[in-house]
Amino acid sequence: MLIVMSLGGSVLAGDLDPACFLKYAEVLRRISEKHDLLVVTGGGVYARRYIELARGVGADEVACDFIGIDITRLNAGMLITALGEDAYPDVPTDYREAKKAMESGKIVVMGGVVPGQTTDAVSAAVAEHIHADLLVIPTSVDGVYTADPHVDPNAKKYDTIPIGELIRMSFGTALKAGSKSPIDPVACKLIERSGMRTIVMDGRDTDALEKLIDAEAECRCVKCCGTIIVWPETMTEIRNPETTARYFHSEIRKRRPGIFILKSGNSYPEPGWCHSGHSGGCLPIPEDSISVFRNRRFYIICLHSSFIISLFPDSFTVFICLRNLLLSIMSVFSADILVFFLMFQQH
Repeated sequence: MLIVMSLGGSVLAGDLDPACFLKYAEVLRRISEKHDLLVVTGGGVYARRYIELARGVGADEVACDFIGIDITRLNAGMLITALGEDAYPDVPTDYREAKKAMESGKIVVMGGVVPGQTTDAVSAAVAEHIHADLLVIPTSVDGVYTADPHVDPNAKKYDTIPIGELIRMSFGTALKAGSKSPIDPVACKLIERSGMRTIVMDGRDTDALEKLIDAEAECRCVKCCGTIIVWPETMTEIRNPETTARYFHSEIRKRRPGIFILKSGNSYPEPGWCHSGHSGGCLPIPEDSISVFRNRRFYIICLHSSFIISLFPDSFTVFICLRNLLLSIMSVFSADILVFFLMFQQH
């Protein structure tokens, strides 16, 4: 898998303890033995202290953002040093540099990029740019809560949270340098746009982090130790051909190749395997069925007529938008074989 990790500064550099950097370096080495890995480091408490100092001496918010970016890049540099030869030697300063650095086959570590973006937003953007399979956000809490669990003892954790609900929560966060929230509004909207599979979890538990990534890679259905962001919530959120294509891709790419059937009139919670009579999901192709399927990425997309009609009620629009939908799906899938069927009900 291609993984982007948004590693919170409070987790990595909360105490500026060399042992913490070395511990995480070892964890990242083990993960990189099986997966391609890009890490975005946050600034943490020291970034927030410098930002408060800057405000105190009269700096504006953009200047404060640049200070925060500098601290995230310092943390990235320290982690690169701890990783040694296993890391790409330089800290990329933009998304194109990061994508180019991934060609090295080494662990790429970067910090902030531009003012106005948290490192979670940077992680979401770079994950979309390099077509990552998974975005993991290890932070100082074990998931997304109804309120700050450090402040409110009655705060309850979400096992899954719809992206729309997370966006609504995030807009209560002030968009300023050093702001602290589960995921900021910009990152949420980028995750929504890309359909990226995203999990927020406790970064202090490195064993749980490795187990989570192993379970995701092997498509094992285990209880998540963090919060899974569920996307999309309703049919109305996938009317756009590009986002529809990315929805198919985000749901199928984390499982072995199978058959995906989509019909109208249903919301989409975190899906499992689809069985006969269910409205949507994945059906596994038997391992011993047809030899041509073996060791190949094979997908059959079945678009039910009720789904097509619900999206495109006008007959002329159907053909134009369906063409765009198929082209969009082709642009985001990486498959050896891709077959489309249209399923029509008899009246």
